Amino acid sequence: MEDKEKLRYKNLTSNATLARNTVIDIGSKIVPLLVGLYSIPILIEVLTEQGFGILALVWLIISYFSVFDMGLGPAVTKRLSEKIGEEKYEDIGKTAWTGIISSVFLGLAAAVILYLFSDILVISLFKVSEDFQTQAIVAFQYTAYALPFITSSSCFKSILNTLQRFDITSTLQSINSFFNYLLPLLVVSYIANDLSYVVMALLGLKVILFFVYLFFSLRIEKELVRGIKYDFQEFKDLLHFGKWITLSNAIGPFMDQMDRYFIASFISMSAVTFYTTPMDILSKVLILPMSFVSVLFPAFSSLATSNSTTKDRLLLQSLSLVMISLFPALLMISFFAEEGLTLWLGNASSDFITQSATVAHVFCITFFIRGIAYIPSIYLQGINRPDLTAKFHMAEIIIGAAIFYFAGQSGEILYVAYAGLGVTVLDFLLLIYATLKLQSHFQKELFRKVALILPLALILLIPMLSLSLLYEMLLLGILLLLFAIVSWKWLLDEYMISKIRSVIGN
Repeated sequence: MEDKEKLRYKNLTSNATLARNTVIDIGSKIVPLLVGLYSIPILIEVLTEQGFGILALVWLIISYFSVFDMGLGPAVTKRLSEKIGEEKYEDIGKTAWTGIISSVFLGLAAAVILYLFSDILVISLFKVSEDFQTQAIVAFQYTAYALPFITSSSCFKSILNTLQRFDITSTLQSINSFFNYLLPLLVVSYIANDLSYVVMALLGLKVILFFVYLFFSLRIEKELVRGIKYDFQEFKDLLHFGKWITLSNAIGPFMDQMDRYFIASFISMSAVTFYTTPMDILSKVLILPMSFVSVLFPAFSSLATSNSTTKDRLLLQSLSLVMISLFPALLMISFFAEEGLTLWLGNASSDFITQSATVAHVFCITFFIRGIAYIPSIYLQGINRPDLTAKFHMAEIIIGAAIFYFAGQSGEILYVAYAGLGVTVLDFLLLIYATLKLQSHFQKELFRKVALILPLALILLIPMLSLSLLYEMLLLGILLLLFAIVSWKWLLDEYMISKIRSVIGN
């Protein structure tokens, strides 16, 4: 391969590239967030709490299969990153096409299962009222049609992410999220107040995005154009790494969504709406750590076999930036959760606002810890230890299912929220313990950063106290000032401080 062609694969782990791509990934998620803020209250009012609860479950299924691909997406990223690091560019097409074709068959298998069992899910498992059962069954069946396009698009996205083309993947993801909220709103406003039509529109979106991902992948990675190659040995190699990612990708997202499935089964679809509404918006706070995950996994994979301290320093800097970005935002949201929900949802009942605000306080702590946990999780996978995250998830799902079962039996969504917090804390503790054991550099620095998480999480409990608005604002200002001092002294390293001073100086 000519030198000028090799240059396409160079500098994929430089600080400038990683920083630029993280900013691009974050920026692309802002507009969909605003669309969601506008559309969700209208959808709840038009579809009713019951109907929106079903739509929320459809979104969950789509989200689940966007990441559950038997580990093929991360495995393709891992294998391609290694081949680029070893300069085996001629093998890129074979690895990529093997992953793509395998992901299509996976999506087809999942589609058949979901289609055949849609009526059982609606009638027997979830508490869907008779008025909505027909719509819900058709909605789940249309969702099944979308699964092959979703799983294969995920694989194309992994290829583009490996090449650090986050300008493309972030833009497409932004378009996907934008229309994920806008299409249901347009359908119920101008076509029909029917969930089956809403999901049909979402199906069309997934098909279009599949062909767009295909177009850009073929245009950017020339090895794909040189012929479709399926190699069974390559498939086995992908599964060898991907088998653990498969477990993580099957169990991890399901654990994140398990609370809503138990609420739908044991409480009601309306309760799903009470629970999901604040969660859906609060989860957008995780934009930064999720953007880091997308950008860092190829970087950690490329550096896995190197003795360089770069990957460990990336770990520390990422943890610091996630903590600095998440804590102030979640603290402010927690202080003004009820006021914010009242302003946002407007016509919602007082019971809706009260229940949603109560669980929102718990979600703030949950998402703070979950956002931090993304970093050690992707670090372990990047340094060839995906088995650890998978084994942790296997233990956690057993414990989590038991906890969620008893929480769901209580009939209170607050107890389900506390159960979710408990599972998140357990996951974080296991991940950080493994990272401390395996990290070869900066262990003291890592432990010092981790030690700050407990007091910060406890501070997030303060807004649950009943205080006047004046005291809340005063206390918020004091806590943010103290956090700024702590961040400067303990979270920022010399490199990051020098960059801040450089920006201020300019």
